[in-house]
Amino acid sequence: MTQIPRYEHIIETYDISLLRAPGDLQLTADGDIAVHDGDFKLGDDQYNAMFRLVQAWRYNSLTLEGLFNLVFASVQAQERLNDELGDVMSRLFATNWSSGSVNEYHATNDLIGANEIGEAACAGALFVILNNLLMKFKYDLRVGKNRWTKCEPLIKGASVGSLVSAASNNFRHHDEWRRATKLSQQQLSSMNVLSLVLGSGIEPVRENVCAKLLGVISGTDYERLNRLLFEFAKNLASDTEGAG
Repeated sequence: MTQIPRYEHIIETYDISLLRAPGDLQLTADGDIAVHDGDFKLGDDQYNAMFRLVQAWRYNSLTLEGLFNLVFASVQAQERLNDELGDVMSRLFATNWSSGSVNEYHATNDLIGANEIGEAACAGALFVILNNLLMKFKYDLRVGKNRWTKCEPLIKGASVGSLVSAASNNFRHHDEWRRATKLSQQQLSSMNVLSLVLGSGIEPVRENVCAKLLGVISGTDYERLNRLLFEFAKNLASDTEGAG
């Protein structure tokens, strides 16, 4: 059975020095134990935010890794099926469109289409989960837009948080984007981030590009994605030390 990553393992693997020492319970101005979203608050705002992010990531880690693997399994399946489709087409013309070859052609083509849908859906779901985690982290730190968009590491000028948010919006709203005759500033904000990273030029992104973006960010390496996520989180928490 696959195990959920241990809390201590995450701290060591991603060098989260902020959490190396245990966090103390906090008191309110009235002397009560401080509570944050129903949980006891541990340490200062930075410590508490990072602790909550690590715990939330731990419990989502099996789903995230499963979705990630499904994305690139679908990519590989499409490559294999496209090769098979070429062979089917050769036999199709060689046999004068026999019923068996025609059926094989449709079956293979259907599998390619199913994998395209699966790839896009799994990548989109992954970005929605990551966005939920990071949005809670951003709220806990009370981070403003400027810090959020400029915090390193940057990928072609875009922060990890901005990219994840834009990808999440793309997955949930790309059908609306495609139908829109006049784009809103909110839509353009996400589209511009995606276009910047994907190198699609001035033409707004109107289709689901989550799988393509995941490949650009991760290079098909799940650990690379995790390290970018936690590097961004550590820098964001560090930048907000002492901030109200």
